[in-house]
Amino acid sequence: MDPKTLQLEELTAPEIEKYLEAGFNRVIVPLGATEQHGPGLPQGVDTWHGRETALRAAHKLGRTLVAPAVNLGYSPEHMAFPGSLSLRRETLAMLLEDIAGSLARGGFTFIYFWFGHGGDWAVAKDCLPALRECWPECRVTFTRDVGAYVAETWDRYPAEEGIAPEVS
Repeated sequence: MDPKTLQLEELTAPEIEKYLEAGFNRVIVPLGATEQHGPGLPQGVDTWHGRETALRAAHKLGRTLVAPAVNLGYSPEHMAFPGSLSLRRETLAMLLEDIAGSLARGGFTFIYFWFGHGGDWAVAKDCLPALRECWPECRVTFTRDVGAYVAETWDRYPAEEGIAPEVS
């Protein structure tokens, strides 16, 4: 089966059933945020980055669909900036539970939460054991801590190149 799209929100329910019958039983859920990213980047960077990298991963994995990106995350450290939005930890945990439950009941057997926003990782890590218990017939997992990755790469590289933090 050659998919016309891998994005769930672009498919009809009958099309998704056909994908599932053809072995597309994995789904990636991009987790983003709406928050400040300095003076030069728009609020949606984390969401767009998460969606785009999730789509690239789905193409490489094969037989994998991509759920709609969650564009709100856990971002309390950004609340001093106008336009930034943040969910409470409990709200994000319940959202992840609802998303996993919906997808598991819909026939997916592998749910992969994909981080475009580092602030969501700690919340997901804390609620993952409960998610796995709720749907034992479905593997629920997520990418590694994107915050640590950013610290190891994006935050370190400008300093190594002599670029001041205010600029980068």
